Amino acid sequence: LYTTKNDFLAYRTNQPPRYNEKMHLLNFLPWHHVFGLFSTLLLPLHTGFKFTLVDQVTPHRVFEVMKQAKPSFMFTVPRMVEAIVNQIE
Repeated sequence: LYTTKNDFLAYRTNQPPRYNEKMHLLNFLPWHHVFGLFSTLLLPLHTGFKFTLVDQVTPHRVFEVMKQAKPSFMFTVPRMVEAIVNQIE
């Protein structure tokens, strides 16, 4: 799931696109950054979908929680994707 400029603009008009209460987000981005705060805390609270917090942000722990929680999607950064892929291999 890619978030686009139009998604953010629609969110401002109180019409969040493509999200529903059946979705499940894996959350490990820091809330002290704007992207992490908006995408992994405010968006789930506004749309009502479930999110799982990762208690320790390491590639190994994120991968473990991902296997257990089976999220619909997650917001991440390229460095974490690379670390998770290396963990899988």
